[in-house]
Amino acid sequence: MSIDELVTVDERLALWTHYLGAEAAARVTASDAHEGMVLLLLRPERWLG
Repeated sequence: MSIDELVTVDERLALWTHYLGAEAAARVTASDAHEGMVLLLLRPERWLG
């Protein structure tokens, strides 16, 4: 796992829109909560298969 960078408003809006739709995304991302969020990159130690 690594911490990449701070999450932007556009990234947060795109994620919420993808999973819950535009209306819910607009409502949830209206606050400034994204300012304290970071992007976590998760990588497996080994690949299965």
